[in-house]
Amino acid sequence: MKSILIYINGKNYYCSPYMTISELIKYLNFDINLIVIEYNKEIISKNLWSVTNLREGDKIEILTLVGGG
Repeated sequence: MKSILIYINGKNYYCSPYMTISELIKYLNFDINLIVIEYNKEIISKNLWSVTNLREGDKIEILTLVGGG
């Protein structure tokens, strides 16, 4: 199976062409409750993560929410 090139936070990353955003987040060990995903320059709703397959050249920004005072 050939891997595809995507970009995560501006860096090259190779993954399976059948991987979803949800699978990617789990693989990278992010807490889904503390992040927001920008997918090709648009915020993508969490309910779409599991049905959105990654494609060659996709650009993903993973934004971590941080509390503070």
